[in-house]
Amino acid sequence: MVMADNNNFDITSVQLKNRLTVLIVEYSRMLRYYYKTVLTAIGANCIELENGLEALDLCRSGAKFDLIIMDMDMDMVHLEGILTTMMLRAMGVRDKILGLTSRSRELELQALMDLGLDYCVELPLTPAWLVSIVQEIDDNLG
Repeated sequence: MVMADNNNFDITSVQLKNRLTVLIVEYSRMLRYYYKTVLTAIGANCIELENGLEALDLCRSGAKFDLIIMDMDMDMVHLEGILTTMMLRAMGVRDKILGLTSRSRELELQALMDLGLDYCVELPLTPAWLVSIVQEIDDNLG
């Protein structure tokens, strides 16, 4: 279980041991920028996409990621995150997926996890939470 201390978090004290590659699939340009800013500050490499169709195409081409950050609430025009996650798993993609959602009921969050997410966080995603998840992945790589 990933734990984050939002009150005493200092991003300048964090540096990854490995050069992780993170795919950010988020419709909002502002949120993509926010996640990328936090991740690059700790040494991660980021690729930004604004919809699920682009993510499917990139993964279909053989691209691999240490983490995929998925906006679970994108609208259907942009191939929302739930369907994108299901399709990625059906394609055999085993990269870690962090789902971000505005849903807050425990049953809804568990239903999202059951679709194949490795992590599911209710928005807003704080820098402390994001970094703690990435650090867990980094630690597991050795």
